[in-house]
Amino acid sequence: MRLSVNTFYGLSIGTVPNSTILFDPPIQQAELLKQWLQANKEYIEIVVSQKLYDKANQEIAQPCDSQIRKISQILSLNEVVKSFWIKARITIKTSENCVYFLACPGCSKACGGAYKYEFTCFYCNHEFPSPKPLLRFQAELFDGTWNLSAYVEHKEATMLLCMSGEDVIEAEEKEMPFCPDIFNQKLQDSQFLFQLRTSWNKARGKSFVRNTVIACLPATESSSASHSYEDKSSSFKGEGLL
Repeated sequence: MRLSVNTFYGLSIGTVPNSTILFDPPIQQAELLKQWLQANKEYIEIVVSQKLYDKANQEIAQPCDSQIRKISQILSLNEVVKSFWIKARITIKTSENCVYFLACPGCSKACGGAYKYEFTCFYCNHEFPSPKPLLRFQAELFDGTWNLSAYVEHKEATMLLCMSGEDVIEAEEKEMPFCPDIFNQKLQDSQFLFQLRTSWNKARGKSFVRNTVIACLPATESSSASHSYEDKSSSFKGEGLL
């Protein structure tokens, strides 16, 4: 009942608690599904191996003008909007040494391992030769009506900074640390379309709303075009923002 597929931090399937799961049931629908699986076996293997089911690897359609909200409008509402688009500029607020975190290459959750050293993930219980540095920073988004704090992570952070977590670490080793001021100066006049997801979090007994950027597109005049992450990264090729 109410089957759902979630690609957040991996791939998982969920149902409501009172669901009943039957394995290989002798019904016509199951036979049709088996035929479809056999006919599309090669494609399914590609989807799984390349993680094409992940939202980060799928094309993102640019929202139409009616879907874009003002920050002041979002903040004036009495209820929390779970997902919305805004057109805004961005300023990075995180300090130089907090722009990335070390994560498990399998489940992408933060781990206590040291970079380039073997470790076992506490969450997925798999061994890896090294944790993977993933970008994550706190930013301020502003559209002329108000400001909004949000976290930018992974693919979206890589697209905006034109560099990866590995690039940041390599720069640190060369005594060329990441500089937020240079990033802010280069993109101070650039506008982007941000899709944000809000969630409730608790810390020290207090509840607060966390905004996370889940999609980022260069702002264009046309609202009908669609872009993929490959298209976006090609639009921002050039020197890393060091």
